[in-house]
Amino acid sequence: MGDVFPSLLVIALGIVVLYFGQRGLDRRREASLLVLAYVAHVLAAFAQVAIIRGYYQGGDAVTYHRMASLLADLVKAEPGRFLPEVWTLTVHGQPHFPVPILGVGTSTGTMFGVTTLIAIPTGSSMYAMCLVFSVLSFASCRALYQVFRDRCPPHLHRRVLLTTMALPSVVFWTSGIVKESVAVAGFGWMVFGLHRMAQRRWVQGLVTLTPGFVVVALIKGYVVGAFFVASAVFLYWSRAIGVRGNVRIRPLYIVLLGGLAIGGVLALGRVFPRYSLDGIVEETAHLQEVGSQVGGGSTYSLGAGSQSLAAQILLAPVALLTALFRPLPFEVTGFTAAINVLETTFLTGWLVVTLARERWRTLLHRVTSSPLLMFSVTFIVLFGIGVGLASTNLGTLSRYRAPLMPLFASLIAILHGWVPAEERATAVARRPIPVRRRGVP
Repeated sequence: MGDVFPSLLVIALGIVVLYFGQRGLDRRREASLLVLAYVAHVLAAFAQVAIIRGYYQGGDAVTYHRMASLLADLVKAEPGRFLPEVWTLTVHGQPHFPVPILGVGTSTGTMFGVTTLIAIPTGSSMYAMCLVFSVLSFASCRALYQVFRDRCPPHLHRRVLLTTMALPSVVFWTSGIVKESVAVAGFGWMVFGLHRMAQRRWVQGLVTLTPGFVVVALIKGYVVGAFFVASAVFLYWSRAIGVRGNVRIRPLYIVLLGGLAIGGVLALGRVFPRYSLDGIVEETAHLQEVGSQVGGGSTYSLGAGSQSLAAQILLAPVALLTALFRPLPFEVTGFTAAINVLETTFLTGWLVVTLARERWRTLLHRVTSSPLLMFSVTFIVLFGIGVGLASTNLGTLSRYRAPLMPLFASLIAILHGWVPAEERATAVARRPIPVRRRGVP
């Protein structure tokens, strides 16, 4: 019973989120898919617990859960003393607990703090905690879908809903006690806030962007670095694009937004030295060196761990392809890898068909005529290169790339299903009008 009641309570709260998420959607075409997406998130949370306990029997999620359960017990015993310490741990501070805690002052310490704050009301139930992460990521993906919905023609809404909210790998990896769940839970609101700011709704934009930004910065700072640059591209394109999709040169906007992007990246490196340019290159080289020395069926290495920026830049194209298209079918080594292969193979085939049936110039114009697609491409390239360079295991790769996959899949879906407004109007005009005969309903 310790798992049943808190789990049912979280599911009920998720249904409330689902109810409000359906507002403004077409009940027949979109709302039903949203329900399926929510059910998929709930089932993924239960699958996470089953796989963690029965298949892996350990891992990061178990470590987070055990430490969170311990700290939650301390908070319940002396809330006035230990609850402020949990908050200090969450914001990269130096807390004082009677037990040693790994990763204090880093994203790992923040993850311990976040899971503790969730463990307190859920009674440290692993099922309920996974469901909380799942509901939070579901709500964030709904916010991300709203951005695509506002900027895509209606005939693309259903497929974009699926690509933003129902990708199997993203649903699975954001429904467990892992850092990617928290990153995705904040990322969708960051994009939504940016979208509102581009619409000159500054207050709503800042209110929704700021909490997501803070959470992601504390957990996955390199996501914020890619977001800074991509958001500058988004805002510039929103101001410089013409009626026919042509981009005009706006020197003032280039200077202001370029300075904003560079300043944001530099500030990120100042606050979190680990994510400065030198820090990223050094850590990437270290991870590559470790990957080259560790064996295993799903281990890969792109380089020998050179700490030269030029060497990492040369590996960038291979890293991007790795992040987007691996694992390949012949690289399957387990159940979870098989699921990832099905998804990457489908997306690869979908992209190949899209590239084959259209001229590259046409596809390029479609991307450059949309601020959202330009944002997506920029973020995919920057974040994909970083993930591809730093990852050394195909299993963790599918988890690390979770924030970019909804953008990548939606980009393919939009380019594949793009129909110019003139062609859509012609198709509607040519559609035969059904004629009712007398006596026939």
